[in-house]
Amino acid sequence: MIRLFSLLVGCCVGSAVLAADPAYPSKPIHLVVPYSPGGAVDTTGRLLADSFTRTLGQTALVDYRAGAGGTIGASYVAKAQPDGYTLLVGGNGPLTVAPHLMSELNYEPLTDLEPVSLLVVAPLVLVVPESRPWRSVDDLVAHAKRQPGVIRAASAGNGTSQHLALESFKSEANVEMIHAPYRGTSTALNDVLAGHVDMMFSDFSAVPHINGGKLRALAVLAPERSALLPEVPTIGELGLPVNVYTYHMLLAPQGTPDAVKNKLNQAVRTALADPKVREPLESVGMFVRPTSPEEAAQFLKNDSAEVGRLLNNSGK
Repeated sequence: MIRLFSLLVGCCVGSAVLAADPAYPSKPIHLVVPYSPGGAVDTTGRLLADSFTRTLGQTALVDYRAGAGGTIGASYVAKAQPDGYTLLVGGNGPLTVAPHLMSELNYEPLTDLEPVSLLVVAPLVLVVPESRPWRSVDDLVAHAKRQPGVIRAASAGNGTSQHLALESFKSEANVEMIHAPYRGTSTALNDVLAGHVDMMFSDFSAVPHINGGKLRALAVLAPERSALLPEVPTIGELGLPVNVYTYHMLLAPQGTPDAVKNKLNQAVRTALADPKVREPLESVGMFVRPTSPEEAAQFLKNDSAEVGRLLNNSGK
């Protein structure tokens, strides 16, 4: 989630599993989505499963194991047999946020799960109600400096990427704002639309409201401008290095053989190069970003450290 694109530039158990199953895959693969059907992670998981079924010669099934902010599904995969048949399509919540917020988490993402590849990055967009006077990020920051602790910023909840983006923005712009956490993006966005709160770092579900004139987009939190909002500058263009994104990643249980991970990594690259997979993801604002397992693992470590820093600074 944090500092993503700088990263992108840049065993005995396994042997036993390979010996037992040299022709991987030889049975169906289960892609665990740790949320209910219908969300963004589900979309990524279903598209990936369809592609795996076409390219790996075995059926890939989406297995929904929702609950506790994604940690139930993540824990299930962390404790699964490391043979490549039970995989996690995970995101920020169970991978880098939960360890800093949940004291009794029964898995450790950095050691109990092994990244196969990053899949997609979903940028955020800084929006304000059309009724507010701010026409730019400079306007917003100037107002926040004149009246510290007055502007109210909505988010989908404590520890979400939207909250982390706010904390990073406050730090980089050196401003004070009030965090107004909600239970989900849609509830928060509704209050922004109604003018009950002043701003929000929203996901791209805000785009129809931006295009309809009900919200004003001031900046996109992305490494490059979005094709869905081509006139909106990136936050980096405006001189603020707020590099917070939502991401989806494919992971396997710790101890999965390198040969299996590498075959899965190649299947991911094939999937994300396929227009049948790539275009639906890009149509909702996502950036397709496959990586090597090593790059994904380093990204996860750096992200976890940065999430911890931002949450610590926010007092959560």
